[in-house]
Amino acid sequence: MSAPANKSTEQELEKLHANNQTRPTGALTTNELAELCGRGPDWVRQMVKKALTAGVMEMIFISATTIAGRRTKVPAYRMVKKPTNKKGK
Repeated sequence: MSAPANKSTEQELEKLHANNQTRPTGALTTNELAELCGRGPDWVRQMVKKALTAGVMEMIFISATTIAGRRTKVPAYRMVKKPTNKKGK
């Protein structure tokens, strides 16, 4: 059973949904989400965890290059459906 999202979390998710077109997959890393929201990575991780539990976001792996030049896969998150207010507003 998932915990209900509060209004500020829903507003942040709507903002992310509107701006979630950074790459073809539409997925953003935790650091990219933090920069977009103007929040810290810890807050973003908590928000993403709630969104994953609610089924509003999904995690995928995207390619990235390390400082040493090696290619690797890192987790990234994207919206799977637009958040809706359960009160119909």
